[in-house]
Amino acid sequence: MKKSKNKIFIVEDDQFYAEIIRNTLLNEGFTDLEVFESGSECISNLDHKPNIIILDHMLGQMSGISVLKKVKSWNQNVQVIFLSAQAEMEVAVNALKFGAFDYIEKTQKSAMTCLLVILERAIEIQQKKKINQRHESIKKWFLIQ
Repeated sequence: MKKSKNKIFIVEDDQFYAEIIRNTLLNEGFTDLEVFESGSECISNLDHKPNIIILDHMLGQMSGISVLKKVKSWNQNVQVIFLSAQAEMEVAVNALKFGAFDYIEKTQKSAMTCLLVILERAIEIQQKKKINQRHESIKKWFLIQ
């Protein structure tokens, strides 16, 4: 899998933690990364066409859930992974209910390891979806002929 082909947004208002995420991903070979400090910045840059968004829940004026809803209304295929200090079960359940791919608590010692595993899984699923869409397009093309 080509990690460099994946555009990843990191939406994190804590600059120090955003840098930890960014460096972790760079060390794993992900190179097309954009970091945003707010949900509104993320939303206004969706035209950069991210495949994956790593999203904090508490972002000041706009919650991660609000960002998630806007992202999903823009493109259902974007995988959104929550990485948040919010340990409340209700927040995680709502994130998943509104279409998040997964939810990781920052407070876990293994949060970055979990993120990498989940990121690989999200990319794999996206690739399978693309292959299935291509197969469907080919089938339709042959049926029309």
